[in-house]
Parts: sequence; C-alpha cells; structure tokens
Amino acid sequence: MSANAGATGSEPVASDSQITASVKSEVATAAPISDLNVTTTNGVVALAGSVPSEDAVDQARQAALRVAGVKQVDASGLTVSNR
Repeated sequence: MSANAGATGSEPVASDSQITASVKSEVATAAPISDLNVTTTNGVVALAGSVPSEDAVDQARQAALRVAGVKQVDASGLTVSNR
C-alpha cells in the first residue's frame, strides 16, 4: 500500500487544520500581512486577503509551500492593496 496511490482513504502527512495553522505561522513570519485568510482542503492551501505588494504574494506562496503536507497553493485570492 503506497501512500502515493491516491486512494480516497489515504491521509495526508498532516491534517488540514494542522497545515492551516502552520501556513498562517510561516506566512506571518515571511511576509507580515495584516489581512490574510488561509483554508486547506486535502493538502491544497488557498490564500485570500490583502497584501501590500506583488512581492508579498510571492513570499506568502513560497512560505505556504514550505509547510509539510502542502500539496499545492492557490494564491489567486490575494489582492495587492496599497494603503
């Protein structure tokens, strides 16, 4: 039984709630963002909210990818907002 078999019953390395908490922590350290929502479904992380620059979008995405258990990051919900 391979963990990569893609069977419906196979669990990711970490639970979605653990991944979400870790991603929030990583992103807060890598790119201080005041308004960020993180959701995780089956290891796929969705980032949404306002960031100060395109650089911050990249930093948030890279920080999320560093978290164990993350399979993919969708940063399409991030918008650049100059305050």
